[in-house]
Amino acid sequence: MGNCFRTSHIVSSSNHPEKKHKKLVDDHQISKAKPTVIAPKSEPRHNNSSVVSKKSDDICFVRRRRRDAASNNNLNPRYCIPKCRILDTKKANHKSASVSDAKVDGGINNRYILGDELGRGEFGVTYLCTDKFSSNVYACKSISKKKNANGKFVNIKDIRSEIRIMKRLPRHPNIVNLKDFYEDPTTFYIVMDLCQGGELFDRIVTQNHHSEHDAAMIIKTIVQVVQVCHNHGVMHRDLKPENFLYVNNRAISPLKVIDFGISATFKPGERLKEMVGSPLYMAPEVLRRDYGPEIDIWSTGVILYILLSGFPPFTIGCEELTFMDVLHAPIDLCMPPWPEVSSAAKDLVRRMLNRNASERLSAQQVLDHPWLLQYSNGN
Repeated sequence: MGNCFRTSHIVSSSNHPEKKHKKLVDDHQISKAKPTVIAPKSEPRHNNSSVVSKKSDDICFVRRRRRDAASNNNLNPRYCIPKCRILDTKKANHKSASVSDAKVDGGINNRYILGDELGRGEFGVTYLCTDKFSSNVYACKSISKKKNANGKFVNIKDIRSEIRIMKRLPRHPNIVNLKDFYEDPTTFYIVMDLCQGGELFDRIVTQNHHSEHDAAMIIKTIVQVVQVCHNHGVMHRDLKPENFLYVNNRAISPLKVIDFGISATFKPGERLKEMVGSPLYMAPEVLRRDYGPEIDIWSTGVILYILLSGFPPFTIGCEELTFMDVLHAPIDLCMPPWPEVSSAAKDLVRRMLNRNASERLSAQQVLDHPWLLQYSNGN
């Protein structure tokens, strides 16, 4: 397997070469690449020297691997939280489709003035955008339909799906809201809320680990968003710190969820099969290709674990080992700083990271948990 702990990468849909995934802090409004990969149809396997056993020394083994990863990369284990690439088993579709969701008459320039560049991604650029009539300022994500420098097309079907899902959701203070959507023969223009405070990811790295009060406030916001999404028949499927943005740079700033590019709609009782998401935050049932909205609670549980400890619960840097940990490794709540964390907080982590999806807490049950009620109220 070689050196398993490597830089996160993007997999090309053509010949699958590894490429480093560079993401700027200001690039938050650009949709991340959704590479097509050949996903495993069974549990990942690797040589016996790296297999996670089910013996009593599992936790020590997982802990040692995490520390080895940090040592190999000259990193503090507390900061070993990679910015994850997205796995997506759907095939790219760059064919033209209906434009019923987009405004085409007159074009975006009749209503908005595009200003300074805010960020740049694989398929487009995000600009500061000013409404000519109200003078309100937004972000405009400009996505090209043309083949990019790597010979890839944006998945038009995914763009349209993202727009429909954003329209389906109600206006909410913690969901990035869609203002307008335009399309011309070469480009999509998505006008949305402007968020200039950076990612939750960056604040996690800067602050090492959060106090229980701060962690509870963040998790309460995330779970409330999850509840709104589920109540409107939407699974986000890619909840992670990179997909939450602060509106401004103040210490206390509203937090908004972004990037519905691989989100999906669902009906009560419906089970999905596509293996999509970011490996560190994917629920076990996603790897088994049989899942429902409970996966968003699992992802939020991983975020809570990271907020309270400063490091991830599973092996990082190697997807195969990450998947094995997600499926089998015990959740380590013994390594510092966990002894200093309250029992109630650890109880919530265990319940959110329950591998039995039918026993995992719902969004409402998380909001009603004693720890969240106590610490999110400032006590």
